[in-house]
Amino acid sequence: MSNGTAIEFVCDRGYKLRGQSTRTCQANGIWSGIAPTCELIFCPRSESGNVVIIGNDYSFGSVLEYRCNEEYG
Repeated sequence: MSNGTAIEFVCDRGYKLRGQSTRTCQANGIWSGIAPTCELIFCPRSESGNVVIIGNDYSFGSVLEYRCNEEYG
């Protein structure tokens, strides 16, 4: 890569970028900044006193099943 060349980092669907999305090739041949990382997206736990949640995977694209507590069934 030549001096001044910029690259842009993009994460796959379901992941979020942590850090700077672009880095530039500097005159000394070193890329600027620190390489970013892609982290899996997690949703917060859904709480309700009236249902029981079946499953514990809260990552992007997961499906949880809800069932009514016995007293609400």
